[in-house]
Amino acid sequence: MGNSIMTMDDDAKTSTHEMTHYYQQMIQGWARYFGRGLYEQWWLATIRGKYPYGIEGTNEYNAEENQFRYRR
Repeated sequence: MGNSIMTMDDDAKTSTHEMTHYYQQMIQGWARYFGRGLYEQWWLATIRGKYPYGIEGTNEYNAEENQFRYRR
């Protein structure tokens, strides 16, 4: 689950972001979730030089969107 649950940050935005990743993993299944993570963080970010947090449809975009929507 990566940092999905293990974050020690008590910031509500970070917690919401990471809990969104936990939810995504439960819905997508671990293989699809981590496969998308590799695609987003390795292929898009490292190889293509794109920012997955700003690309609609990525898991990171969705987590960022929820982070700001549901913050305290």
